[in-house]
Amino acid sequence: MEAKKKTGQVLALLLLSGVFLWNSCETQLGEVYKDPTKEQAYSFLKIEENREEFSILVDAMDKSGLSGMLNSYGTYTLFAPSNEGFETFFEDKGLGGLDDMDSSVIRGLLTYHILNKERLTTDMSPGFSSDTTALGNYIVYDMSKGDGTIHVNSKSKVYKGDQRVSNGVVHLVENVFIPPDFTIWDYVNENPSYDIFAAALVETGYDATADLVDLKKGKLNTTFTFFAETDEVYEAGGISSLADLKAKLANKDSDLKEFVEYHIIQGKKLKGAIFSFMIQNEGLVTLNGKSINANIDFELVFNQWWESNGTHHAIRLTMEESDIFAYNGVLHTIDQVMFIPVDLEQEPIIRECEYGIFYNETTQKYEVDEDSLASWTPGTNIYLESMDQLLRYDAIQKSNYISFKLEKIIPGKYNILLGYEANSAFAKVQLYIDGSPMGEDVDLTEGTGLSEVVIGQREFLILDDHQFKFIHLTNGDGLYDYIKLDPVTD
Repeated sequence: MEAKKKTGQVLALLLLSGVFLWNSCETQLGEVYKDPTKEQAYSFLKIEENREEFSILVDAMDKSGLSGMLNSYGTYTLFAPSNEGFETFFEDKGLGGLDDMDSSVIRGLLTYHILNKERLTTDMSPGFSSDTTALGNYIVYDMSKGDGTIHVNSKSKVYKGDQRVSNGVVHLVENVFIPPDFTIWDYVNENPSYDIFAAALVETGYDATADLVDLKKGKLNTTFTFFAETDEVYEAGGISSLADLKAKLANKDSDLKEFVEYHIIQGKKLKGAIFSFMIQNEGLVTLNGKSINANIDFELVFNQWWESNGTHHAIRLTMEESDIFAYNGVLHTIDQVMFIPVDLEQEPIIRECEYGIFYNETTQKYEVDEDSLASWTPGTNIYLESMDQLLRYDAIQKSNYISFKLEKIIPGKYNILLGYEANSAFAKVQLYIDGSPMGEDVDLTEGTGLSEVVIGQREFLILDDHQFKFIHLTNGDGLYDYIKLDPVTD
């Protein structure tokens, strides 16, 4: 009952904020009148081609007193739900129609569909809108549905956008936008699937954080992103209660507070925004200062790593319970228990260039073995000098290359070294790591006999595989011995 009472208070704050903000907008009208030959936003909905499709929206504007506002000078963006969208809204809410709604409630609902700035579809990017609505809250743009259109708040498609009017732009949308009237805590606390996680929040006091509604001048001042496991996920990890979770954490030299803080990020981050951000392989910093590392592995994954036996670990978002858009932030449900990763100890990595090539008697060509570390472009020749266990590469033209895959490099800084055999007839080469040039070019003529050169220093941010490629800048051979990564300890 307490949660429902507070939810009602949040909704009341939303509606009150919308009325306050919109009344303040009234005093600022009249800056722009773009084209007097075009209809204004309200009258646009009443022209013959739109009248039948948007009659409920027009009636709602009349009942709430907003019709005069959207038929005045100014610059607005109006998201206009169709009659079919309103009928769906009435059915979902158990309402017979607008007559069952108070005018102030209608006004608050409609102000969630209005921006006090002109925003075309080309101005919209995935994630939360850059502007708050007249209600003081945000809407969310989603372009990932695969139909080439923009969806707002995941459920309402913009089926006809960028309808220019004299006082801004109108976007025709399928469904009514419903402002979130619950907090992250409401969602977790009222859903029995999250009993263990909810208990952990209560014991650590972070239930208050999940329930925080921090308004400043009618707008949210603080938001959070929570990652949560369901009881089913905990049970799959051998955890059936809060006591089990605390015992598991004690075995990992951690505690419940650290664990909970590792599940919270300040600010609201939807999946699409994380996906874009993580292309750069950067971390999401949690409340305890440690990062949740994310990567793109055909999909968004978190804290990806491999055991020495090759077992792959990665945490993913569950599709049904991710991007839960609450009033004070976002909730993502994850498919594994997200313990704080243990820091992995860096070790020197040496990959020798050997045993990569075999001679095919049928084709009478040198070919790469299935498990080879080497590859080359078509039209080049590669020789294996098995006596010295060196890989000889004869580049017949510039841009021919040899590459080596180094698996599961532990995050940290390394000096990158190349071992080779020098020869006055050999080539100059440039190292590329994951497609980006590394250090200066290497002159394989320099040195005497077996030589080693430091190419440069590189920091790896996540545990992952990386491709090392030596591209020949000149014609000539290269006699490769090894690639070495030497940890930087300072």
